[in-house]
Amino acid sequence: MLFKDLQKGYPVFLLDRTEITAKQGKIVDVSRPHFDNQNPTNTQMVVDVTIELDGKVQPVFVIPENSPVAYTDKLILSPDRDSILREVQAIMSRNEEELKLIPVREKTV
Repeated sequence: MLFKDLQKGYPVFLLDRTEITAKQGKIVDVSRPHFDNQNPTNTQMVVDVTIELDGKVQPVFVIPENSPVAYTDKLILSPDRDSILREVQAIMSRNEEELKLIPVREKTV
């Protein structure tokens, strides 16, 4: 499901990339698609999404309207649980590759 198709009360999943924790919130509000006022050079339409998480309303996220996954500095958001699981798998794979390189780095040092 795309962010532009979400409605009030729909679930949304959030993955914190820094703490590697996932939570489920719910949509409080989704704006109509519009051009991003914060970034006038961006010609892609966006929606403003407000989410309730742990009983608190989060600040508005500006998300591309045709996106099934959105990225912020710390968070990955998606209305699809499987998309979040794929992101977790990707993080795990990247870190496993880094761990394999430790002996090479130690040898170099």
